Amino acid sequence: MKYMKDGFSFNEQPQKHNNYDARQRRICAAFCMPKFKEGGAGMGPDELVELLKTALMWLAGIGIVIDMTPGIKFQPVRWLLGWVGKQMNKELQQDFEKLAKDFETHKVDSQRTEILDFANSAMNRRKHTKEEFDHIIKVHDDYLQYVRERNLENGQVKLAYEYIEKIYQRCLEKNSFLVVREDEETED
Repeated sequence: MKYMKDGFSFNEQPQKHNNYDARQRRICAAFCMPKFKEGGAGMGPDELVELLKTALMWLAGIGIVIDMTPGIKFQPVRWLLGWVGKQMNKELQQDFEKLAKDFETHKVDSQRTEILDFANSAMNRRKHTKEEFDHIIKVHDDYLQYVRERNLENGQVKLAYEYIEKIYQRCLEKNSFLVVREDEETED
């Protein structure tokens, strides 16, 4: 005798399998064995959740074993955790990259400003100590390295630094750097 249920025909009425215990249900779910519900074929929501839990548990266990095996290069759990971390932190990473770029721009601008200010004070005949010259030379070297790495133009700073080099050479030849004496420092 044929029965119809949800568009499926059966030669006989579906059997009821309510006598599964919890362990048997998990084993069936793990191996994707079809089960019949009352009134027809298919899985209920509780059974589907149980199937997903069991599958995830098996996948996690297998993944951990593969991760811990020294000869296997592929590490699925670490890859998955890394991917999840990247997805969670994507916006934070973008903000960090923008902040790093802003910081770099600010740093280069301050180096440029410091070099130009030093050249301006030297043009106004202000004397500088040897340490001040050494500092500005170091700042210029850092600035020049940045400019070369990014193939940028270096117009005004180049001219200002050439002037600073001339003054530095003159101070070296004549030993005319500004000298700060200890007794002068205590008066200020």
